[in-house]
Amino acid sequence: MNRARNYGPATVEVITQILDRTKIEAQAYLACRNILTELGRKKGVLEETCQEMISINGHPTYTSLKRVMATIVEAKKHAGPAVAAADNVKDLTKIQDLSGAFVRDPSHYQVRGL
Repeated sequence: MNRARNYGPATVEVITQILDRTKIEAQAYLACRNILTELGRKKGVLEETCQEMISINGHPTYTSLKRVMATIVEAKKHAGPAVAAADNVKDLTKIQDLSGAFVRDPSHYQVRGL
């Protein structure tokens, strides 16, 4: 459990679920060790994976955590860098003179019959 605390509270919760699931706690030690050593190489991703597993009420196993972790890593690859929003303020100095154009008055656009 001390090793799981180094990753975060979600990892502790998942390891606790795995240990509590077996009748004899020692039977789950190998699975917990594999999760913490193999999947734990990506410390931040393991915690995020465990949070996801808890949020979907999943059945945490080494294989299920590995699959969720692969999905998260793949989604981060395709996310790409954030693109800045376009400028939404219009420069009114560039508008041409419309004094000779036909422009309807606002009463034309009112809904009739209400």
